[in-house]
Amino acid sequence: MSKPVPYTRHSDRTPPPSLIGSFLGFLLAACFSLVYLIAPIYIFGSLGYLLYCLYSLSLPHWLVYPFIVSVAIPPMHAPNFVAKLTPLMTYFKYSEIRETSDEEMLGMMEKENR
Repeated sequence: MSKPVPYTRHSDRTPPPSLIGSFLGFLLAACFSLVYLIAPIYIFGSLGYLLYCLYSLSLPHWLVYPFIVSVAIPPMHAPNFVAKLTPLMTYFKYSEIRETSDEEMLGMMEKENR
C-alpha cells in the first residue's frame, strides 16, 4: 500500500512575505477594517435620510443612490478579486488545507450555474 500524500499548507506553496508584501497586506486589512466601521453608519444613515426625503423633496438624494443601486444589483462571484488578496493572507499568516485546486473549484461553480 502506498502512503497517503500529506496536505500542503497554503503558506508552504508561496514564498515568504517581503516587507512590501506585508505592508500591502496591512493596507488591505486597514481598508477592510475601515469599511466594516463605516458601512453600518452609512446604511442606517442613508435609510434614515431616505425616510426623511420622502417628506421633503427639496433635499438632494445623491447620498442614497449608491445604497439603492447596491440593493438592486444581484451579488456576483469574484474569484479573480479573491486571488488578488494574497498580501492580506500573508499579512495574517493565513494557511489552509485544500482538497481541490482553484481550477477545479471554478469548474464546479461553472457547472452549477448552467
